[in-house]
Amino acid sequence: MDNDFTTPQPAGAPMPPRPYGPMPVNPQPGFFEAIGMAFSRWTDIRSRSRRSEYWWFSLFIFLYMLVIVFMIAIFSGAIFSMTNDIRTMVLFTICGVLLLALPVTIPHCTLTVRRLHDCGQSGYWVLADIIVGVVYLGVYSTILPDVIAIQSGNVAAIQSHSGALAFCGITGLVQLVLRIIIFIFTLIDSKPEPNKWGKSPKFNI
Repeated sequence: MDNDFTTPQPAGAPMPPRPYGPMPVNPQPGFFEAIGMAFSRWTDIRSRSRRSEYWWFSLFIFLYMLVIVFMIAIFSGAIFSMTNDIRTMVLFTICGVLLLALPVTIPHCTLTVRRLHDCGQSGYWVLADIIVGVVYLGVYSTILPDVIAIQSGNVAAIQSHSGALAFCGITGLVQLVLRIIIFIFTLIDSKPEPNKWGKSPKFNI
């Protein structure tokens, strides 16, 4: 038949009804397989990834960052004990976390793009989140030398950076909204039908 369920359909075209039975599903990747897939496809933003691949890798990132934060906390405490300079400790902590998070950040970003593609959403949501995050860090870095004084309630420091603090608050709120939207999208199941980013990685049709 020319219009059966297994015949590839144009992107966006409605799927013809199955004559009977459930849709066949491909085997789900395990924890280590999902990690390997994420790192091996770290530049791929033109295809699709299923939920299991995304959430296994997210679990790996969570465990990885726990170790990183623990290590940074130890080194930060040592630096503070040697220098007795809390600003140096804060700067080391922030730079250390960002630097050590970089190897997993890029694969996670591209995986998130593929996960959005898999449920029919644009990867530009991730780009918007990155842009807002970079702007936030750029503005925050301008007040970093006085961040301790600001957090301790120093009125003069707060007044001198009131504009930057307000902008950080706004961009932080925007990023929170974006991440909630992206989080919701990542929970959506794979679309069975092919779309402009390729065939479904979950359903074998």
